[in-house]
Amino acid sequence: VQQVSINLLSKRGLRIETAEGFLYICRIVHEVKYVSVLFVGMDAVYAANRLDGFNVTKLLIYHKGVKQRLVESSLVLLGNDEHVAIIMDGNGRWAKQRGLPRGEGHKQGAKVFKRICEYAADRGIRYVTFYAFSTENWRRPPEEVSGIMDLFREYLREAEEREQENAQKGLRIRYIGEREGLADDILELVDELERGSADKVRTTVNIAINYGGRDEILSACKRLAEQCARGERTPESLTEQDISDNLYTAGQPDPDLIIRPSGEFRLSNFLIWQ
Repeated sequence: VQQVSINLLSKRGLRIETAEGFLYICRIVHEVKYVSVLFVGMDAVYAANRLDGFNVTKLLIYHKGVKQRLVESSLVLLGNDEHVAIIMDGNGRWAKQRGLPRGEGHKQGAKVFKRICEYAADRGIRYVTFYAFSTENWRRPPEEVSGIMDLFREYLREAEEREQENAQKGLRIRYIGEREGLADDILELVDELERGSADKVRTTVNIAINYGGRDEILSACKRLAEQCARGERTPESLTEQDISDNLYTAGQPDPDLIIRPSGEFRLSNFLIWQ
């Protein structure tokens, strides 16, 4: 037996011990290499934590009320994925639920961002893409936008200070998004960080700031149109791969998993080609 798929559906009283016992027998006795687990029920997060250490290649959790812990639980068990993308939203709602200013939610999100970067490198995930600030986010209140940009500055400066530590972890930092509209000091910090980590190959961290999926596709098409106008190629010769090769993520695999910890089930103009 090479692969086992287990579906456990229960509204209450799910016997996780039974699942653990079955997985243990599969792994030890039959040497099953791949296990996929789908939990639907009250004990989903409990099950995820208990199953850490088994060779689980895919974990899907469906349960209202546990979404705050989905990112951590999923990454623990999704070490075989090459590219994990995360839409960093819900920070404002997290703060509101606790009676805090929205800015406090963004600060907490920045801390989680750092943890996930390090954890992805430890688990061998080759690419992590964070949707931190979209082109639509400029419509938010000016003080909130200013606070987010200050957090971005703080992260970039701290990353410079931790350059040696990041180098040991093999983290390569890449900025994806439109540069127009960002402050000059942020662009300078981005350029320095990208140059300093360009030779790292363990985990590439894409930070999407001032990013929009439609803008990304449009920019790629404009570059291809310019090549056609110069006679370097013909419109008839263009392929899907040509567009992929002109995106911000050129040369990287498409995401295996996109996580949106706020609980929304939409992409919001994030990596829509990929």
